[in-house]
Amino acid sequence: TTLNGEGLQHQDGHSLLLASVVPSVAAYDPAFAYEVATIVENGITRMTGPDPEDRYWYLTLYNENYPMPALPTDPDEANRVRLGTIKGLYRFASGPQPEPGGGETDSAAIHQPVPAAVPAAVDVTLGQDGTVGLVRQLATAKETLFPSICFFEQTEGTTEVEIALQWNTGFYENIHSFANGNPTIDGGMYEEGFKKALTNIVNRYARTKGMLEKKDDNLLGEDIREGLTAVISVRLADPELGGTSQARLGDVPVRIMVEQATNQYLPDWFERHPRESGRIIQKAVAAGKSRATARSVHDLRWRSTAKATLLFSGSAWQAAMAARRLLAGDWGVEADAWSVTSYKSLREDAISVERWNRLHPGEPERVPFVTESLARSEGPIVAVTDFIRSVPDQVSRWMPRRFTSLGTDGFGRSDTRDVLRRFFEVDAAHIVVAALHGLASDGVLPWRTVAEAIERYGIDQVAGDPWSS
Repeated sequence: TTLNGEGLQHQDGHSLLLASVVPSVAAYDPAFAYEVATIVENGITRMTGPDPEDRYWYLTLYNENYPMPALPTDPDEANRVRLGTIKGLYRFASGPQPEPGGGETDSAAIHQPVPAAVPAAVDVTLGQDGTVGLVRQLATAKETLFPSICFFEQTEGTTEVEIALQWNTGFYENIHSFANGNPTIDGGMYEEGFKKALTNIVNRYARTKGMLEKKDDNLLGEDIREGLTAVISVRLADPELGGTSQARLGDVPVRIMVEQATNQYLPDWFERHPRESGRIIQKAVAAGKSRATARSVHDLRWRSTAKATLLFSGSAWQAAMAARRLLAGDWGVEADAWSVTSYKSLREDAISVERWNRLHPGEPERVPFVTESLARSEGPIVAVTDFIRSVPDQVSRWMPRRFTSLGTDGFGRSDTRDVLRRFFEVDAAHIVVAALHGLASDGVLPWRTVAEAIERYGIDQVAGDPWSS
């Protein structure tokens, strides 16, 4: 299957709900290869073992590419994950501890790769259209701040530098660098030179135009680069590559050249494009204010109390994990992430427990697996799925705390995955807002935090409901 609406011929946000009404179906929505292997092995055993069961298995498999985490190597941890996969739920990642300034330290239980800022399906290579073509290609997945792409180049002897950049409304920094056409995955000194020059140029322009007053601090580089897509290409003889992957360019002269080229050409672009420059600075200022507010909230009160629980299924894991990082880094909220492989299995267990309790009055009551498991987590619970909300809503009444479901209700659009997820309100930004709203409803965070998150992540408050738009 694929994301609902990814191509108008495909409108499947409901097949898991249809499967839930068939008693002989075991329906699963796995996110990872090891989950698929565990479910298939269990299904074969139960259908063909000594006591074969008269039922069949329905698995949703997606055509969205992303890195697959490995099953934990610790035997006890691996057994816990396998058992949870079969029963329908397990803790995938313990909440990162928020640090002053937005740092994040994951616990030893985390065994997932970090989702990239660019979807894995995008082939990030430098083609015939050069840096401008690659920036334009990457921009198709985002809403840009303005249509124009800034481009400049410089040549000194046998060394050539070519840079293209553009900003979008997102909150990821997305910089790609190449040496002689080959990607330098770990960046390098020349990428550092570009960042340094960019920070100085934007601050200087903002002060010259009165967008920053004397009393204002300089804009931080990370705030300026929020939403930036940039491609840096250098061509030179005998590049000095280093790093563990041999994918980091270490030439000092190249760094100086990149920094000089940026200082020479970028200020002129800012002067010739005042409207675009103003939007860049406005975005950076808003990012800085949100960061300062989050840090203030973090330092004053919320560090030890603001916690949330995120549930994901299938390819929605990427948005959930991105939201988890944003909650920790931007708002000081610690969030656990749980993989829900089967809401149908969780519901069937819960109604079976309810039936047993009803028919055994006076005996100690049993507790549904979903309730017992999530009782070990903290904070409001937010479930995100690439299917309609009714799928996670199957277990809503057995949730131990405040519960919000996010799904792809409605007709989709033939568009990119990022745009579709924003339209359906299942992207990282909406997950963050849902978690913050739950915390504010519980009196843990002030309501202004929710409003600031809505503004920071560019969420349209007056957009129509996705299911009626």
